[in-house]
Amino acid sequence: MRSLRLTALFLSLSTIFLHQDISGSEIERIVEKTKQLYEDSSDLRMHFRERTSSDFFSKTDSTQGEILVKKLDRFILREERQEIIYDGQTLWIYDKINSQVIKSESYSGRPFDPGEFLRWLCDDYKLVGSEEVGEQDCYMISVDSLPEMGISSIMLWVDKGNQYVRKLTYRDGVDNQVEFLFDSIEFNVGLRDEQFEFTPPPEVEVIEW
Repeated sequence: MRSLRLTALFLSLSTIFLHQDISGSEIERIVEKTKQLYEDSSDLRMHFRERTSSDFFSKTDSTQGEILVKKLDRFILREERQEIIYDGQTLWIYDKINSQVIKSESYSGRPFDPGEFLRWLCDDYKLVGSEEVGEQDCYMISVDSLPEMGISSIMLWVDKGNQYVRKLTYRDGVDNQVEFLFDSIEFNVGLRDEQFEFTPPPEVEVIEW
């Protein structure tokens, strides 16, 4: 289900890699500094654009929206067709197209944010080059797979100036090619618990799951 995988990203590398001679210790420093930025922040707000495609179908699915994360256990993903809200106890998935809300009291996952991918990185990542995302010069860091998350062919674009993750691509568990672009990234903005509360609209069907 699209909502349960919290959307995905389309793999699209359109420019030539600008290879750099960076030592192993330097790439470790880059990754650790980026991990620390996401792990040490109390909250996060950002805009995203998402695109998903498949090798088997010609259709490409695109959307955009906003992600809010409040550590350790609250998050919101808002986009044009759905909202996913977790208030620390209850997961709500609001399907705006079908006027349905799925409610789950058993969700035990982590908030979705680019830092989640960084937390799973181990020793198999490598620096493959540099590329601009928008106007930001970024390191390109690749990982063959993250079995714990059911994804492969992962690439992260990390801003050289502030260590923000600007772009993320991978193949998901059903072999879709997927992409996220992140902008308007803000850390420690003072998000309140009340912002993660959700009340289903009166006209929707609520499904307990």
